[in-house]
Amino acid sequence: MRHLLKAMGFWIWGLLAIGLAASVANIGYRWASHFHSVDQPEPAPSNGVSLQIGPARTSLGASPSPASAESVPQTGALPTGSRARLELAEHNQDVNGEIYYGQELYYQREASTDDLVQLVSRITLAKGCEVGLVWANRALEFEERARRKPSAELYTAKSGCVKDRGEAIATAVELIKLTDDPKWWRHWIELNVQGQNDWVALAYLRVGNLVGALSPALVNDYARLLDGLKLYGERHRFVQRTTKALSADHSDTAEYLKEVLALSDHAFASGAPAEAEKRNQLLDSPRLGSEVLARIGALSYEAGNFESAISELTTALPGIPKSPMGTRIDPSSANHPEDSYVYLALSQLELNRKEAALKTFSALLNLYLYAPWRDAWQMYVEQKLAKSMLPKPGA
Repeated sequence: MRHLLKAMGFWIWGLLAIGLAASVANIGYRWASHFHSVDQPEPAPSNGVSLQIGPARTSLGASPSPASAESVPQTGALPTGSRARLELAEHNQDVNGEIYYGQELYYQREASTDDLVQLVSRITLAKGCEVGLVWANRALEFEERARRKPSAELYTAKSGCVKDRGEAIATAVELIKLTDDPKWWRHWIELNVQGQNDWVALAYLRVGNLVGALSPALVNDYARLLDGLKLYGERHRFVQRTTKALSADHSDTAEYLKEVLALSDHAFASGAPAEAEKRNQLLDSPRLGSEVLARIGALSYEAGNFESAISELTTALPGIPKSPMGTRIDPSSANHPEDSYVYLALSQLELNRKEAALKTFSALLNLYLYAPWRDAWQMYVEQKLAKSMLPKPGA
């Protein structure tokens, strides 16, 4: 009897061990299948998902896989190869199939730039920005490995989904380099002025003004910022030019801007005489050191005396102490070493002396390596000023 009970105990424990092993094997298989499927083309769902993709596409239809959703030609033969099946899916307006075979072309390293653009667009529409952003980054890496020219369409798709501010700024920079479109300059400026102090924001807004990329909101911000920093002369010139540019525009936005600019331009009338008097007092100073002369040059720039500003600032700059950090002890002060370079370069641009302005900006960037406003001027110099001086094709 004892031996029988012992045998039955072994038998029961054996059954338990077999059941436990089967459970572990099943769980392991599920985990392996899950991670294996992350980087594989995803077959179409079989639950009849409905998705609106333009006017001609109404439903994805109920289909267990892209292959079963394909319309078989009259010959009865299915096309072979991912490219042919993708074209058939496009013909049938089968979005699931388009995604599936587009992913296959990606994994087979056969996708063209247009294939990748279409794939990212379809995935973003079908599965949302989170998945779309993953595939936008994969597509851009694919293009880099293939040594193809970066695609503005892929960066545009990425820009529509990216949430991280730093990544959004980097994406806008690439789009500026690829397209030089004012809307991407505007987007880049809007991202960069967020949370910045007045002088850093001013650098980006000045760049926006130079490249003609200020939105109505940024026009208003720029005018108010110049007013708050008591840069009345620069503000007056900006107001006059902007109002003239808006003269033929009778939209509600343009009318609002013209009203705001006209009402707030009184600051120039009261500020300009005071600034002129301050300049005259400085000129009467018994000792015109470099810092005093630099301030006179800044006031000349404010007054619109650009030739005087260039002469005074050029003389003053060698004797002005510099700091690679470009920090301001008094954030409200306009008398800072970096300003002398900016006013000199802007005066040179006012007189269309681009080569001289390029040298001045280059000196500014070489001296202030870690200043928070450095990216603004570097972007302008590299993407606008330097390129504007290149000979035109066929010239």
